[in-house]
Parts: sequence; structure tokens; C-alpha cells
Amino acid sequence: MSDALFSVLSEKRLSTYLNIANQDQKRALELYKLNIRLSESLYPLLSIFEITFRNRLSNFFVKEFGETWFDGSNLSFPLGRPNENYPQGKPNRQFEEIKKIKQQIKNLNKPKNTGAKTIENNEQIITSDMMTARLSFGFWTGVIGRDYERIIWHQENFVREIFIDAPTKYNLKRNFGKIRREINIIREDLRNRISHHEPIFGTSNTLIDLMNNYENAKKYLEWLSKESAEFLKPQDKFPHNISFIPSCIKNSIKQDVKIQDSKILKYY
Repeated sequence: MSDALFSVLSEKRLSTYLNIANQDQKRALELYKLNIRLSESLYPLLSIFEITFRNRLSNFFVKEFGETWFDGSNLSFPLGRPNENYPQGKPNRQFEEIKKIKQQIKNLNKPKNTGAKTIENNEQIITSDMMTARLSFGFWTGVIGRDYERIIWHQENFVREIFIDAPTKYNLKRNFGKIRREINIIREDLRNRISHHEPIFGTSNTLIDLMNNYENAKKYLEWLSKESAEFLKPQDKFPHNISFIPSCIKNSIKQDVKIQDSKILKYY
């Protein structure tokens, strides 16, 4: 069965697991199943995190810049147009994504030719809710990036309105660079890899990285909304699924864990 399955799944896709398993196909397939199981158990966290994160940002933008914060006519906000405040010579990816989605919404409302007659649709007003539901996670992580620090995030109270439940004594402004780096890693190494059915461990990202990213996602979710973090708890099966990691891998992890990473040892 292994040979036939390897042919269907492709040996290249399974190469990560083969390397960990010393080219043992049976063990590699067990690791592949483990990756599926771990990825599945991270879905509740990633789903709740992404929705909470984007809605915090969207609600803040509506409050500060108006319902059409994404529109080029709103000159106080830098996303709706390629403006003079954006770093010279750099493409404004947020502007390009907004432009693309606005066009998609307009296309949905073009007159429809039924053959017998053409049905005219009224011009639909594009709302913040419509844009928020369609914009990618990459858009939202980009919005908190360095390029927007002087435009939006130079005020500590603005950052505090996003991470409303962060510890009161934690200096969000001073540590904003660290926060956005770690959230971007959550997007790239967890959310995107899971979405594309890729390994979430055993590559340049170790199991230590995986568990640190999991802990960071939980932490920032709690900072975004304690209510969302509480909602996640009964659905979060990831800590249970860690117990299925083979002992040989766990033992090698223990050897490599640094003192500052010791929080992950609670899983063993």
C-alpha cells in the first residue's frame, strides 16, 4: 500500500516526513497523519484569531476614519489610494488589494443579460463589512506593518485599542515591532502552511517553533479579546494532540529546548 500511496501523494510532498523517519515509508506516513491531526486541531485557534484580529482593526478604522475608511475619497486614511505618505518607490499592497476587491464587488452588480431583457442593478454602496469579509489575512498583517507605523501606529492609544485586553503595564508601542513579527509568523508558518496542506514541523520550522507559535497565537488572541480566548478553550484540542508526537522526537526536542522556551515542556 505504501508504494501506491506514495505515488498518489507524491514522494516530493512526503520528503519532509521521509527525512525525519530515515526514509522509512511506514513511519513517514504516520508522521504525515500526525501533521494532518495537528493541523486540524489548530483550525479553531486560527479561525477565531483571524476573525477577531481583522474585526478589531476594521472596527477601529471605522471609528477613526469613517465607514468608508478604504475609499480613496477618504483623504485622512492611507489605504484607499497610493498616497504621498507611503514610502516612495514601494508598491502599496493594501491599496492594490482594496482596488481589486472593490472591482469584484462592482462586477457582481453589473447589469445582467437574461436573453429576454437586461436587468439593471442599482449601484451598490460598498460598506466596511463587505470589505472586511473579503480582505485577506495578509492585508490585515500588512496594515500593522512598519510602513504604517508613522501613519497610524505612532500613537500608543491606537495600538491599545486593537490589543484592548493586553496587560495594562505592557508597553505596546515599544514592543509593537515584536508583536507584528510574531503575528506575521503565525500567518506564514501556521495559517498559510495549514491552508496549503504543508508540513508544520520538520522543515526549517521545528516542533519547538510550532509550539511557540501556538503559544503566541493564544497570547495575542487573549490580548485582542478575552471573550474570544474563553470561547476557544473548549474547542482547542491541540495540547491533547501533542501527546501523539513520537517519543523519539519529543526526546530530541527536550535536548534542544532553551531556558526561555521552557514553557513548552508542559506538553511532555
